Amino acid sequence: MAGRKLSTVALAGSIAVVAIGGGCRDQALTAAGSVGDPAFAAHILLQGGDGQIGPASAALAESISVKVVDAGGTPVAGAQVNWTVRLGGGSVIPPTGLSDANGIVSGSWTLGSAVGANSVRAYLVNGYVVDSVNFSATAGAAAPAVITLDPISAPSATARVGLTLSPLEYTVVDQFGNPVGGTIVTFGTAFGSGTVTPTSAVTAADGHVSTVWTLATTVGTQTMSATLAGQLPLTTMLTATPDTSRQIAIVSGDNQTAAVNTLLPNSIRVQVTDRFSNVITGDVVVFSDSIGASGVVSPDSSLTDASGLAAASWQLGAIEGVQRIRVRTPGSGGQFARFTATATLVLSDVAVGNLFPAPAFGRSMAEVGRNKHESPPPYAR
Repeated sequence: MAGRKLSTVALAGSIAVVAIGGGCRDQALTAAGSVGDPAFAAHILLQGGDGQIGPASAALAESISVKVVDAGGTPVAGAQVNWTVRLGGGSVIPPTGLSDANGIVSGSWTLGSAVGANSVRAYLVNGYVVDSVNFSATAGAAAPAVITLDPISAPSATARVGLTLSPLEYTVVDQFGNPVGGTIVTFGTAFGSGTVTPTSAVTAADGHVSTVWTLATTVGTQTMSATLAGQLPLTTMLTATPDTSRQIAIVSGDNQTAAVNTLLPNSIRVQVTDRFSNVITGDVVVFSDSIGASGVVSPDSSLTDASGLAAASWQLGAIEGVQRIRVRTPGSGGQFARFTATATLVLSDVAVGNLFPAPAFGRSMAEVGRNKHESPPPYAR
């Protein structure tokens, strides 16, 4: 107990003044078991409500109270006590009170909005401060109100499919901005948006919590969320782009047959995807990578369209038989697709020589030829 108190001399002087001014007033002095006059209030005692813990900006569960007594320890009624906030903000209602028949004065203490130590001092006043006593309390965070994603950990607007992102860091605070520890945050992903680990976590004392997001292997918008109980989720979205890997596959135009030196009836067509089968748009496909004398491909290179497709026409070479063309994606990790076609000869391509059927009558053509003046038999003309 600290503060200013009535000294013994002052108290004796007060009693003498009362005795002179009031005649028999000394008979009204507090006796054992009776309530003293407020003029003789000498001490203020901490009665209850000290050392509480409560949410910031909320009234404590228990009222704070003091007891006013005279020099002999007898309760004093009607004495004035003022409550003053010393630390942490907040208020005491009512700010001033008079002691009841038991010498008790109480008030409702609402803590300040900041987390941490709070204190209130009760002063016994009788024209000047007679005595005082201090109350302390601790303000904790109020109910969780806001969850935010720390900007430094937020993912970029785009990321490759299948990528495991850096941890996403969240902070939970109350309505006054105080970090809230011990609160469960639930994490989840939309359909086709990959996975998060963990799917729920408890905030640390500083209000922080984190999770790791691994994207799905399909391109497009992917979404994950962080949710406080009873609140709408906080969502994070990004666009998943194709992987850097490449695959090239034949779509149409393979195994055609045509005459040598002619254009194949169907164009050759390929599709470029990543390793997860996502189509690649705008990739270069090289068609001029022929194997041997296999004709001409036009154009010799092309960009894939929105469906990952690229096409070219193929004019076969002059060699009869199987001809091949190789289509590829550029770069050190380029992939290949091989087309095969069969080149055939037509009748006009066969040179006519001195070919004769076998002679009749048992003579060979050689024998007929010995006599250069002899005409060939009629069937050989």
